[in-house]
Amino acid sequence: KKSPPYCFRVFGFPSHSWNIAAISMMSILAPAICGVAQPKCSHQREVGHFAAMGVVVSSLLALPFGVASLPSAAAAGTSAGPSGRLACTAGCSEDVLGMLREAATFTGNTAAVQSFGALLQRLGEGPCPIARLLADLGRLYIVGPGTSVGLHDFEVGLDDCDLSESDMFGLLGLSRPQMTYAYWLMSGAPRHHLPRLLLPLAAPSEGSIAMDFGSGHGEDAAFFLALNYTVLAVEAQRPAAARLVRRLPRRRRSRFAVEQRAIVEPGGPRSIRFYTCGDDVTRSTADAELGSNPDWCGKDPLMDDVPTALCGDLADRHGFRTHAKVDVEGADLGCLLSLLGGGRPAPRTISVEVTIGHAGRADIEASLRLLVALEEAGYRRFKLCRQALFNPPFWGGELASSGPFGAAATDWRVGLEWRGAAAVALDIVEAVGSRQAGGLAAEWFDVHAALGELVGAGAREDGQGHV
Repeated sequence: KKSPPYCFRVFGFPSHSWNIAAISMMSILAPAICGVAQPKCSHQREVGHFAAMGVVVSSLLALPFGVASLPSAAAAGTSAGPSGRLACTAGCSEDVLGMLREAATFTGNTAAVQSFGALLQRLGEGPCPIARLLADLGRLYIVGPGTSVGLHDFEVGLDDCDLSESDMFGLLGLSRPQMTYAYWLMSGAPRHHLPRLLLPLAAPSEGSIAMDFGSGHGEDAAFFLALNYTVLAVEAQRPAAARLVRRLPRRRRSRFAVEQRAIVEPGGPRSIRFYTCGDDVTRSTADAELGSNPDWCGKDPLMDDVPTALCGDLADRHGFRTHAKVDVEGADLGCLLSLLGGGRPAPRTISVEVTIGHAGRADIEASLRLLVALEEAGYRRFKLCRQALFNPPFWGGELASSGPFGAAATDWRVGLEWRGAAAVALDIVEAVGSRQAGGLAAEWFDVHAALGELVGAGAREDGQGHV
């Protein structure tokens, strides 16, 4: 009665060989298991995830003694450039360098996993430190803890790499903060132990508040706490809201509040029917259209009447907020309008999920309305950021996050640079079109915004254009 990722968790990753054997079995049997034992996971997206894993598993098994025999970047990189740092592209063939960006897609769809598998097959040809860094991240994303180097070694490898941030993004389509956060998230490292690259995101002052609307498993809330924010987590699911309190250390509970509420638009009801899609915390909504859509929520969602709240009212109750994350499936615009209205001061930084990428919710107008609301509230700096990297599909929905924010958020086009709203709007239109045509499978996006004027290349590129 459980999904294939549950089977992996039962094995507990006891060793590299057992883990690879388990994934080999599941990659072959997943379509049959999903179709017979669990109709909910027979969606084409999930079956494709597990069937595609056979490609990577074959590549792993083709290496002597499996994954453990493939040296990490930290172990393999011995050549240094003039600065004494690791020459990250030393020994890399042009073919391998050309494969990196596609192999770094990390969505779990068939094409993405096949690209990563093809890269693994080429790593036996010779040293290529940047490719091995990517392999470390990919093994953790697909196979899980126990098969990759530790967080410290991975961070050292990234730090020692002689590539500039722009050159690294040009090769991989990934930034250092983005990769570091993903590795920290998936490695099982204690949540209070933050890598050095993420420390600049720490709360600017004592009592700074981060608001997590749609907290789910609480990965974002735990990240905010580790950065020394006072955190408000808002989650509609009763069991999920209770788990949020239990998972946090007692010594930090004075800086953590949980509100078990469903978010509604101004004028909404005091209570509302809430849909929980099976046991997947990341797929739950107060939107009746989404909740009753079997392609999005399965055939038998759990339904519960829960109390509601306005995002703005919650902000008033808990004080000034420095950062806000909004991911409340189907209620994001209403949350923004309430949070940013009524003369309230806008958070310095904010992220919100745009409505593309979730089983046909490709809605350009809704996504652009989010951008308009942010612009009208005074935001001028924007990024469109990939999300699949922080939500590994093979983990059974048990790990979900919005990723780093502010300066460390990584735009899918330009990396760590901010852009204007007009450029991001054009990208949303392009992404929706690609999604509808079958591209960008299993990928979705958040818009990150920051107060302050846009300066530099982004300003010159976008001019004064608005959405």
